[in-house]
Amino acid sequence: MPSKLAGLISVARGDRPADLILTNARVVNIFSGEVETGNVAIYDGCIAGVGDYYGPFDAQTIFDDIPEGALEIDIFRADHTAWSKKLGKVVMMKDAPDHTPHDFILLSGTKVRVMLSNGQAPPKEFSRPEVAQILMDYYQSLPQE
Repeated sequence: MPSKLAGLISVARGDRPADLILTNARVVNIFSGEVETGNVAIYDGCIAGVGDYYGPFDAQTIFDDIPEGALEIDIFRADHTAWSKKLGKVVMMKDAPDHTPHDFILLSGTKVRVMLSNGQAPPKEFSRPEVAQILMDYYQSLPQE
């Protein structure tokens, strides 16, 4: 399967984030002729799907409308995490401005599931070996598609 098609399918299934989410977009259903409202997931310049898609940090932005001090908690705004080859540890990418993309090891959830399904443990920096073994056993027990 070509990588672009594989990427589109991964986004459509929700296994990987879209490049862009158009929220509350008006979409014409060509089968019914109705105009519907939905979120449109875009990947590599193509529509991957219309549905309940959301951005990777939307769970954090829901707090933007709450007045400061209204909650008795502090909101921690996370970023993408990756293994830093330079620092030898997992970091939030925004906290490593001196890094280039080549300084990180990134593993998507999809990539990890494929590795586990193939009996390959993620790097020790990402998962304890005993946890990886449990997950490998589980994924290898699933029926093959």
